[in-house]
Amino acid sequence: MKKLKEKASSIFKTKFGKGKALHFLGHDLSEYPASNSEYIKVNKAKWEEYYQCLRKQNESLGSSLSATPEAVLGFEGHNIKLMCKMCISPQERHKTDAILWEWAPQEAKKFQPIDLTEHVVISPEDKTLHLYNLQMDQTGQYICRLGESLTAPYFLTVLNVSDTELNEVHTPEAPLGPYPAVSDMIEEYGLILDTEWSAWSVCSNCGKIGRKHKLGYCTIFSKEYREFISAASNSTVDEAEFTSRVTSVDLELFTVFKYGIPCKSHILPTAIKNLPQVKSRNNEVMVGYCKVKKMVSC
Repeated sequence: MKKLKEKASSIFKTKFGKGKALHFLGHDLSEYPASNSEYIKVNKAKWEEYYQCLRKQNESLGSSLSATPEAVLGFEGHNIKLMCKMCISPQERHKTDAILWEWAPQEAKKFQPIDLTEHVVISPEDKTLHLYNLQMDQTGQYICRLGESLTAPYFLTVLNVSDTELNEVHTPEAPLGPYPAVSDMIEEYGLILDTEWSAWSVCSNCGKIGRKHKLGYCTIFSKEYREFISAASNSTVDEAEFTSRVTSVDLELFTVFKYGIPCKSHILPTAIKNLPQVKSRNNEVMVGYCKVKKMVSC
């Protein structure tokens, strides 16, 4: 029996990775903690993390009970990461190796497996998809899959930097502008124009003053759709003109994309892209000064 246990343990360590505390049948010991207080704490934390994930997922469904897709923007040559927002119980964590990423190019009708390369990497820990050195032909739809379970899709648009106007702005604390564009309201359509900012880049110098930057993406959000319908009925905009420019179908898209749609996204309806306020608002790059303490790794 002892040899059988050792053999089973050896097989499962090979399968699930070295260094894990495993039951002789291959289970994580924290999943069946018995009276071990340390394993009980670990087990409780794992399940609480899982339930918290489910709560967030349930809250995001809203009254329509549908998962919220995300429209994201990236620049050619830059990097982006897409998180696999799938809730996996501690009992099923050994299945994470079965999680797959699939995508459909812009004009494609079917999803296909993503080919992993030096520029397309899936994190083994949380299955985040990392896309390095983005190319324009990577524009499309991305989903994370585990068996028949799917996450809400990402709609990625990759832009050529040279073809995109970027306004350079300074931080609000800077003594001189130009400063970031403020939030703007397109009253007649119930749309809000705002800027979504990326994280700061690393400092350009180490041990002395350098520069850092972050990108600001023009993004369009909507008020509650029902509020807009009510306001539109009292609008002074000519109804025929309203219908020819932006339709209710165009606006309903924002009830699905609750996190907004970038102004330059390939999924944004042309009628909305052509609104004067949208056409005149560029993406921005914020530049600031920084200083990082000199370290051995600098």
